[in-house]
Amino acid sequence: MTHHFTNSTQTHARLAHARPARLGAAVWGLLLAIMPAIAHAETSTGDSTSATSGFAAPRSFALSAKAGVLTSSEIYVDDVSFDSDVGPLMLAKLDSFIVPRASLGVQGILAFPKLADEGVTLLNAGATLKLHYEIGSVRLRPGFALSYQRISSEYFDAVEGFSPGAFIELGVPFARHTSGVVEVGFLSQPNGGNEDSSVTFGPTWYLAFGAELGS
Repeated sequence: MTHHFTNSTQTHARLAHARPARLGAAVWGLLLAIMPAIAHAETSTGDSTSATSGFAAPRSFALSAKAGVLTSSEIYVDDVSFDSDVGPLMLAKLDSFIVPRASLGVQGILAFPKLADEGVTLLNAGATLKLHYEIGSVRLRPGFALSYQRISSEYFDAVEGFSPGAFIELGVPFARHTSGVVEVGFLSQPNGGNEDSSVTFGPTWYLAFGAELGS
């Protein structure tokens, strides 16, 4: 990592490694907590998955595309912290249903925030686990993501890391097999860097709007 960035205070920045570690533990804890619901879904009969039960009707796959914004965050480069700025974000997901109430999938996120007033490209790609509920005409889908993340810029060597995250989607059908979708979630990087520096950050929130196709 070059020293192009401006130094900030180091007093609280030395917590850089402790905070992401706690975040990773929390995400894994939530993931383990949700597993009983998946196990229960696997033993449920197909008749219990009707809309009247509060769970989404069975489907085979869902494909969504969204656009939105990635909010600002505090980035730790070794023992120094920097603030990133808000940037545009694009997001795509493909889900395959493993049981009527749950799906496994893949996601890709491309965002363009700024760090120290310089443009940055963030690429996030990984696996997702999602639960599916229906509340009236609204589809509620909480989930988790475990991803590979790459952050690059012409001003420093590319940074690679592990990115646990979580999200929740709200979908409203407006045509057969098509829904409008709003997604709120976060991505993070509790572990990562390049040959010169460790680069980590805690939950960085995003908001995105788009459409979903499913059958």
